[in-house]
Amino acid sequence: MGDVTGLDMDSAEMLQLAKDHDYITKGGRIATILIYMTDVEVGGSTVFPDIGAALEPRKGSAVLWYNLLQNGEEDPRTLHAGCPVFMGSKWVANKWVRARGQEFMQRCSLFKSD
Repeated sequence: MGDVTGLDMDSAEMLQLAKDHDYITKGGRIATILIYMTDVEVGGSTVFPDIGAALEPRKGSAVLWYNLLQNGEEDPRTLHAGCPVFMGSKWVANKWVRARGQEFMQRCSLFKSD
């Protein structure tokens, strides 16, 4: 991967594997639950630039967001990123909730704006 990207892989994270058939068998991700496992001394916020939100990591806290609008389309407001950690260490766990089995859990909409 270093040869392809031109980047030093010594500081890269482990390769993460995902089953590509999850989308077919379980549906798309409708919700994300992000759990903060550690406090961070400086930095490490999770930012949602489209809505102007920045969440500071606090051990034991969690955040939930729906990845899809009620009409089933992707919600662009869920764009997020992790800010750099300047002091301390940031550990998180996440749980992605798939669409299958959730059909009657939320009100749905036929309108593009929902």
